[in-house]
Amino acid sequence: MRKLRGLGVGVASVALVASSLLIVPAATAACGGYGQPACPAPTASPAPTASPAPTPTPTPTPTLAPVVIKPVAVMKKVRLTVRFGVMSSVLSPMAKSQLKALAEKTKKSSVRVVSIGFVQRRGSATNNQTLSLARARVVSNYLRSFGVQGAREIFGAGVGGPAAADLKVVVTITYRV
Repeated sequence: MRKLRGLGVGVASVALVASSLLIVPAATAACGGYGQPACPAPTASPAPTASPAPTPTPTPTPTLAPVVIKPVAVMKKVRLTVRFGVMSSVLSPMAKSQLKALAEKTKKSSVRVVSIGFVQRRGSATNNQTLSLARARVVSNYLRSFGVQGAREIFGAGVGGPAAADLKVVVTITYRV
C-alpha cells in the first residue's frame, strides 16, 4: 500500500483490489505497515435487498346462483275424430261422450287445441266453408265447457280437405303428461 499526502484532512490509503480502486479512510491506513497489525480485508457492503413484493390482494371469486333443475314436461298429442250428420253442425250423443272423456283426460294440462272441420264435396264452396268452420267451433266450445284450456286454433277446411274427410271434425289436443 502506498501512502498519499496532500489530500486534505488525513491521509488515505489506496489499494488495488481485483482491478478496482479502493480508497480506505486514514484511520485504517495505520494498519498493515511495519510493525502494524494487518489490515482487515475490505468487505463489500451487502447488496441492497429488494423489499418483498407486496402480497397481492386476492380478488373475490364471483358467487354463482344455484342451478335449479326442473323436470322436463313430456308432451303428448291426442287426436279424436268427431262425426256429424249431413249438412249439420250438431253434436251427436256419441260425439258428446267421446269429447267429455277427452276433456276429463286433458283439461288440467292442455296446451294447444286444434279443431279442423271438414265437409262433403257437394254443395257450394261458401256453404261448405261456413259449415266446416261451424263444426270446428262447436267441438272447441264443447271442450271449453268442460274446462279444457290452452291455445285454440279453429279451422274450416271447406272442400279443400281430403276425399274421405267428409262429415267430421278432427280435434288434436297437445297436453302435458
